[in-house]
Amino acid sequence: MGRCRARRRTGPKTQAGGGSPGSGRGCAPEAGQAQVSGRGTGSSVNLPRVAGLLQPLAQDLWIQRGPLRHLGVEYGRVGCLIRLRGGDLVLITPGPLRPDLAAEIAALGPLRHLVANNLFHNLFLSDWLAAFPGALCHAVPGFQGRYGLRVDRELGTAAPDGRWAEALQELPVEGMPKVGEWLLLHRPSASLIVGDLLFNLPAPRGWREAAMQRLLGLWGGPARGRRYPGFVSDPRAFEASLERALKAGFERLIPAHGEPIEAGAMAALRRVWRLPAG
Repeated sequence: MGRCRARRRTGPKTQAGGGSPGSGRGCAPEAGQAQVSGRGTGSSVNLPRVAGLLQPLAQDLWIQRGPLRHLGVEYGRVGCLIRLRGGDLVLITPGPLRPDLAAEIAALGPLRHLVANNLFHNLFLSDWLAAFPGALCHAVPGFQGRYGLRVDRELGTAAPDGRWAEALQELPVEGMPKVGEWLLLHRPSASLIVGDLLFNLPAPRGWREAAMQRLLGLWGGPARGRRYPGFVSDPRAFEASLERALKAGFERLIPAHGEPIEAGAMAALRRVWRLPAG
């Protein structure tokens, strides 16, 4: 989901992973080091460690939650952080950038890869690219032309190295070109990471949000929303793509908006998109 209004948080000017506070000097950071700026006094300070911004789901897999509100509904933004063999980190669909979050990520290892897995997930990516200029940007075909952001590799092309291919399987969703969705299967944890293919929003707060969830088709657990079936221009190609993802096998589904589905994930995907029983 794109073009939404996020509640932004500001923090002190920081430089995580390198440089001395207040030195006024510096050089281009290495890959995995962050340059995170906020409204402040113009000085650099060390980032405070604030635990708990990353929620572990499995070995070498965390999620990052951030606010994202649209049409009176709190969609949230859920980013996935993956640690590859050797320690490099991959952040998929990043949410709002916070200095304390950047510090928590840096404590886990160097952030080498940023991923936008559909054509709508541009909202926070530029902030992360600026903060981690040494990280490679992986995006879906057409993303660079639409937003003008730096893209180092398109999903579906040769993997950057064997560690990436060992951990992540890239699965295109065909027949929905306006969304341009790609699914990423984290092989070690059997977790399917999706963008806007499926929503699993938390319970609404108040009757107004409940009414909007119902109106948008996002009420009551895993859902696809009322507008997304209209993006499918080739139903056969679309359904074949989902069947390939189901054949790959997964136990957990992590949407970019809402709560992870920890049980019955494949059945939920079939039910939401009304696929025949496998």
